[in-house]
Amino acid sequence: IPSRLSQEAKHITMQRRPYWEKLGASQLALYGDTRSAGVVSWKLGDGEILWWMSSTPLTNAGITRDDNLAFFLNSIKNWPNGRPSIIYWDEYFHGTGKSLGAYLWSTPLSFAVWQALAVFLALMITFSRRNGPVRAAHEVSRLSPLEFVHTLGGLYRKAGATNVALEIPFARFRYLASRKLGLPVDAPVDEIVRTIQGRRSYKDDALGKLGDLLHRIENALNGYELRERDALGLVQQLNEHMMKLNLVSQEQLS
Repeated sequence: IPSRLSQEAKHITMQRRPYWEKLGASQLALYGDTRSAGVVSWKLGDGEILWWMSSTPLTNAGITRDDNLAFFLNSIKNWPNGRPSIIYWDEYFHGTGKSLGAYLWSTPLSFAVWQALAVFLALMITFSRRNGPVRAAHEVSRLSPLEFVHTLGGLYRKAGATNVALEIPFARFRYLASRKLGLPVDAPVDEIVRTIQGRRSYKDDALGKLGDLLHRIENALNGYELRERDALGLVQQLNEHMMKLNLVSQEQLS
Protein backbone atom coordinates (compact mmCIF):
# COMPACT_ATOMS: atom_id res chain seq x y z
CA ILE A 1 0.00 0.00 0.00
CA PRO A 2 1.49 3.37 -0.90
CA SER A 3 2.60 5.27 2.21
CA ARG A 4 5.62 7.12 3.56
CA LEU A 5 7.01 3.73 4.66
CA SER A 6 6.85 2.26 1.18
CA GLN A 7 8.49 5.15 -0.71
CA GLU A 8 11.15 3.69 -3.03
CA ALA A 9 10.49 0.34 -1.32
CA LYS A 10 7.99 -1.40 -3.54
CA HIS A 11 9.37 -4.87 -2.83
CA ILE A 12 11.05 -6.11 0.35
CA THR A 13 12.37 -9.53 1.35
CA MET A 14 11.87 -11.10 4.76
CA GLN A 15 12.48 -14.53 6.16
CA ARG A 16 9.21 -16.38 6.27
CA ARG A 17 7.84 -16.40 9.81
CA PRO A 18 4.35 -16.54 11.34
CA TYR A 19 2.39 -13.76 9.69
CA TRP A 20 -0.43 -11.57 10.92
CA GLU A 21 -3.65 -13.43 10.18
CA LYS A 22 -6.48 -11.21 11.34
CA LEU A 23 -6.30 -7.41 11.16
CA GLY A 24 -8.10 -5.12 13.56
CA ALA A 25 -10.16 -2.11 12.57
CA SER A 26 -7.25 0.31 13.13
CA GLN A 27 -4.55 -1.95 11.67
CA LEU A 28 -3.21 -1.64 8.13
CA ALA A 29 -1.27 -4.28 6.17
CA LEU A 30 1.54 -2.46 4.34
CA TYR A 31 3.11 -5.54 2.72
CA GLY A 32 1.35 -8.78 1.97
CA ASP A 33 -2.41 -9.24 1.86
CA THR A 34 -4.99 -9.04 4.62
CA ARG A 35 -4.77 -12.80 5.30
CA SER A 36 -0.97 -13.06 5.41
CA ALA A 37 0.39 -9.63 6.27
CA GLY A 38 4.17 -9.30 6.62
CA VAL A 39 4.22 -5.68 7.83
CA VAL A 40 1.38 -4.17 9.86
CA SER A 41 0.98 -0.59 11.07
CA TRP A 42 -1.51 1.10 13.42
CA LYS A 43 -1.82 4.24 15.51
CA LEU A 44 -1.61 4.20 19.30
CA GLY A 45 -1.96 7.53 21.10
CA ASP A 46 0.53 10.00 19.67
CA GLY A 47 2.68 7.24 18.21
CA GLU A 48 2.61 4.45 15.70
CA ILE A 49 3.32 0.76 16.03
CA LEU A 50 5.08 -1.03 13.17
CA TRP A 51 5.15 -4.85 13.21
CA TRP A 52 7.52 -6.83 10.98
CA MET A 53 7.26 -10.49 10.19
CA SER A 54 11.02 -10.88 10.82
CA SER A 55 14.14 -8.79 11.35
CA THR A 56 15.64 -9.56 7.93
CA PRO A 57 15.95 -5.84 6.90
CA LEU A 58 18.13 -5.26 9.96
CA THR A 59 20.62 -8.07 9.34
CA ASN A 60 23.84 -7.68 7.38
CA ALA A 61 22.72 -10.29 4.86
CA GLY A 62 19.19 -8.97 4.40
CA ILE A 63 19.64 -5.18 4.35
CA THR A 64 21.07 -5.25 0.79
CA ARG A 65 18.31 -7.41 -0.69
CA ASP A 66 15.65 -5.72 -2.86
CA ASP A 67 14.37 -2.50 -1.21
CA ASN A 68 15.06 -3.52 2.36
CA LEU A 69 17.44 -0.61 3.00
CA ALA A 70 14.93 1.98 1.80
CA PHE A 71 12.19 0.36 3.89
CA PHE A 72 14.40 0.40 6.97
CA LEU A 73 15.29 4.10 6.51
CA ASN A 74 11.64 5.00 5.97
CA SER A 75 10.76 3.20 9.22
CA ILE A 76 13.18 5.21 11.37
CA LYS A 77 13.15 8.67 9.73
CA ASN A 78 11.49 11.65 11.39
CA TRP A 79 7.82 12.45 11.22
CA PRO A 80 6.60 14.88 8.54
CA ASN A 81 6.33 17.73 11.11
CA GLY A 82 10.13 17.77 11.36
CA ARG A 83 10.35 16.95 15.06
CA PRO A 84 12.72 14.14 16.15
CA SER A 85 10.95 10.88 16.78
CA ILE A 86 11.61 8.41 19.59
CA ILE A 87 11.90 4.81 18.48
CA TYR A 88 11.35 1.91 20.85
CA TRP A 89 12.62 -1.38 19.48
CA ASP A 90 11.01 -4.67 20.36
CA GLU A 91 14.00 -5.70 22.48
CA TYR A 92 13.38 -2.74 24.79
CA PHE A 93 10.17 -4.31 26.04
CA HIS A 94 11.71 -7.79 26.18
CA GLY A 95 14.36 -6.96 28.75
CA THR A 96 16.47 -3.92 28.01
CA GLY A 97 13.92 -1.57 29.52
CA LYS A 98 14.21 -3.26 32.94
CA SER A 99 16.48 -2.06 35.69
CA LEU A 100 19.95 -3.51 36.09
CA GLY A 101 18.92 -5.41 39.19
CA ALA A 102 15.87 -6.92 37.48
CA TYR A 103 17.98 -7.91 34.51
CA LEU A 104 20.65 -9.57 36.67
CA TRP A 105 17.97 -11.34 38.71
CA SER A 106 16.65 -13.04 35.55
CA THR A 107 20.10 -14.52 34.87
CA PRO A 108 21.75 -17.52 36.62
CA LEU A 109 23.42 -14.99 38.91
CA SER A 110 20.38 -15.22 41.22
CA PHE A 111 21.20 -18.88 41.94
CA ALA A 112 24.73 -17.87 42.91
CA VAL A 113 23.31 -15.27 45.32
CA TRP A 114 21.10 -17.89 47.00
CA GLN A 115 24.03 -20.29 47.28
CA ALA A 116 26.25 -17.60 48.78
CA LEU A 117 23.50 -16.74 51.27
CA ALA A 118 23.14 -20.42 52.26
CA VAL A 119 26.92 -20.70 52.81
CA PHE A 120 26.88 -17.50 54.89
CA LEU A 121 24.06 -18.77 57.10
CA ALA A 122 25.85 -22.11 57.56
CA LEU A 123 29.02 -20.29 58.63
CA MET A 124 27.10 -18.11 61.07
CA ILE A 125 25.36 -21.11 62.65
CA THR A 126 28.59 -23.11 63.06
CA PHE A 127 30.44 -20.06 64.40
CA SER A 128 27.74 -19.24 66.94
CA ARG A 129 27.56 -22.86 68.16
CA ARG A 130 31.31 -23.00 68.68
CA ASN A 131 31.82 -19.55 70.20
CA GLY A 132 28.57 -19.04 72.11
CA PRO A 133 28.20 -19.49 75.87
CA VAL A 134 28.31 -23.08 77.07
CA ARG A 135 25.69 -24.04 79.60
CA ALA A 136 25.38 -27.41 81.24
CA ALA A 137 22.14 -29.24 80.56
CA HIS A 138 19.77 -29.35 83.50
CA GLU A 139 19.47 -32.86 84.83
CA VAL A 140 17.47 -34.01 87.83
CA SER A 141 19.72 -35.61 90.43
CA ARG A 142 19.20 -39.32 90.82
CA LEU A 143 19.96 -38.87 94.53
CA SER A 144 16.69 -37.01 95.11
CA PRO A 145 14.87 -38.41 98.19
CA LEU A 146 11.50 -38.31 96.47
CA GLU A 147 12.84 -40.19 93.49
CA PHE A 148 14.22 -42.83 95.84
CA VAL A 149 10.87 -43.11 97.62
CA HIS A 150 8.93 -43.38 94.37
CA THR A 151 11.36 -45.95 93.00
CA LEU A 152 11.26 -48.04 96.16
CA GLY A 153 7.48 -47.82 96.33
CA GLY A 154 7.20 -48.89 92.73
CA LEU A 155 9.39 -51.92 93.40
CA TYR A 156 7.30 -52.92 96.44
CA ARG A 157 4.07 -52.52 94.50
CA LYS A 158 5.36 -54.51 91.54
CA ALA A 159 6.58 -57.31 93.80
CA GLY A 160 3.42 -57.22 95.96
CA ALA A 161 5.62 -56.82 99.07
CA THR A 162 3.18 -54.88 101.23
CA ASN A 163 4.53 -56.59 104.38
CA VAL A 164 7.99 -55.18 103.71
CA ALA A 165 6.60 -51.62 103.42
CA LEU A 166 5.09 -52.09 106.91
CA GLU A 167 8.06 -53.92 108.42
CA ILE A 168 10.49 -51.04 107.81
CA PRO A 169 8.64 -48.35 109.90
CA PHE A 170 7.83 -51.00 112.55
CA ALA A 171 11.52 -51.93 112.88
CA ARG A 172 12.38 -48.23 113.06
CA PHE A 173 9.91 -47.74 115.92
CA ARG A 174 11.32 -50.68 117.90
CA TYR A 175 14.88 -49.46 117.38
CA LEU A 176 14.16 -45.87 118.46
CA ALA A 177 11.97 -46.93 121.41
CA SER A 178 14.52 -49.49 122.66
CA ARG A 179 17.32 -46.95 122.39
CA LYS A 180 15.28 -44.31 124.19
CA LEU A 181 14.20 -46.69 126.97
CA GLY A 182 17.46 -48.63 127.28
CA LEU A 183 15.96 -51.93 126.19
CA PRO A 184 17.37 -54.59 123.88
CA VAL A 185 16.56 -54.14 120.20
CA ASP A 186 14.68 -57.46 120.14
CA ALA A 187 12.59 -56.64 123.21
CA PRO A 188 8.98 -57.92 123.01
CA VAL A 189 6.17 -55.49 122.30
CA ASP A 190 4.59 -55.98 125.73
CA GLU A 191 7.86 -55.11 127.50
CA ILE A 192 8.20 -51.93 125.42
CA VAL A 193 4.67 -50.87 126.38
CA ARG A 194 5.27 -51.59 130.10
CA THR A 195 8.51 -49.65 130.10
CA ILE A 196 6.86 -46.68 128.48
CA GLN A 197 4.09 -46.81 131.09
CA GLY A 198 6.59 -46.93 133.93
CA ARG A 199 9.06 -44.32 132.81
CA ARG A 200 7.11 -41.82 130.68
CA SER A 201 3.94 -39.84 131.32
CA TYR A 202 1.73 -41.46 128.75
CA LYS A 203 -2.02 -41.93 129.20
CA ASP A 204 -3.36 -45.43 129.77
CA ASP A 205 -5.83 -45.18 126.90
CA ALA A 206 -3.01 -44.11 124.60
CA LEU A 207 -0.88 -47.02 125.83
CA GLY A 208 -3.74 -49.37 125.25
CA LYS A 209 -4.11 -48.12 121.72
CA LEU A 210 -0.33 -48.35 121.21
CA GLY A 211 -0.26 -51.92 122.49
CA ASP A 212 -3.18 -52.91 120.28
CA LEU A 213 -1.54 -51.24 117.31
CA LEU A 214 1.77 -53.01 117.80
CA HIS A 215 0.02 -56.39 118.12
CA ARG A 216 -1.98 -55.71 114.95
CA ILE A 217 1.23 -54.85 113.12
CA GLU A 218 2.86 -58.08 114.27
CA ASN A 219 -0.15 -60.09 113.16
CA ALA A 220 -0.19 -58.29 109.80
CA LEU A 221 3.48 -59.00 109.25
CA ASN A 222 2.91 -62.70 109.92
CA GLY A 223 -0.06 -62.80 107.54
CA TYR A 224 0.01 -63.46 103.82
CA GLU A 225 -2.53 -60.98 102.49
CA LEU A 226 -2.16 -57.34 103.49
CA ARG A 227 -3.85 -54.64 101.46
CA GLU A 228 -2.03 -51.42 100.68
CA ARG A 229 -4.78 -49.33 102.29
CA ASP A 230 -4.56 -51.29 105.58
CA ALA A 231 -0.76 -51.07 105.63
CA LEU A 232 -0.92 -47.30 105.05
CA GLY A 233 -3.36 -46.86 107.95
CA LEU A 234 -1.14 -48.82 110.32
CA VAL A 235 1.94 -46.81 109.34
CA GLN A 236 0.11 -43.50 109.85
CA GLN A 237 -1.03 -44.52 113.34
CA LEU A 238 2.46 -45.71 114.24
CA ASN A 239 3.96 -42.40 113.10
CA GLU A 240 1.47 -40.50 115.26
CA HIS A 241 2.53 -42.47 118.37
CA MET A 242 6.19 -41.92 117.54
CA MET A 243 5.66 -38.15 117.51
CA LYS A 244 3.73 -38.23 120.82
CA LEU A 245 6.57 -40.20 122.39
CA ASN A 246 9.09 -37.67 120.98
CA LEU A 247 10.90 -40.46 119.18
CA VAL A 248 10.88 -38.46 115.91
CA SER A 249 9.89 -34.95 114.88
CA GLN A 250 7.42 -33.85 112.25
CA GLU A 251 10.28 -32.85 109.93
CA GLN A 252 11.87 -36.30 110.20
CA LEU A 253 8.59 -37.96 109.23
CA SER A 254 7.99 -35.64 106.26
